[in-house]
Amino acid sequence: MVRRILIFAVTVVVLVAGLAGVVRAQSAQDDQAALKQTLYNLDMSMDSLRKGDSDGSKSYLSSAQKIYLENLDFGGRIENVDNALDNRIKANFSSLIQTPVEDNIRALRADVSLAADKLGISIPETPWSFPWWLLPVVLAVALAIGLAAYLRRRGPKKRTPQG
Repeated sequence: MVRRILIFAVTVVVLVAGLAGVVRAQSAQDDQAALKQTLYNLDMSMDSLRKGDSDGSKSYLSSAQKIYLENLDFGGRIENVDNALDNRIKANFSSLIQTPVEDNIRALRADVSLAADKLGISIPETPWSFPWWLLPVVLAVALAIGLAAYLRRRGPKKRTPQG
């Protein structure tokens, strides 16, 4: 009976830890996707300016600003880390939407990257990068299953009458 309770407790702890890791990883992936889209829109804004399309540049800047304010502002987290940087980013978005300038957009892109870096958000190097956080979860689940199978196979000890 004690073994079953122990096995159940270990299994519950492993499952809860795995679920917490998955939720945290999903949140990080959302932040990475928002950062990637913001930087892409800023790059496309500069590209539009090079092609002489000021309206297209403004449109990309508006999209980048919307993503930044809704997602990359990180619920005000950047304000707590570096309020001056956050205010500068917001002010640059507002002024650049009125009159886009390539060098200023490039500086804004660097500021957005810096803000994300200060919060520990980065874009993975390759699309095939391995989620290293998953390795301990997989090992813990495998260990728990192996332990449960071992204890199950072993079964209770049979007592023999001594005589």
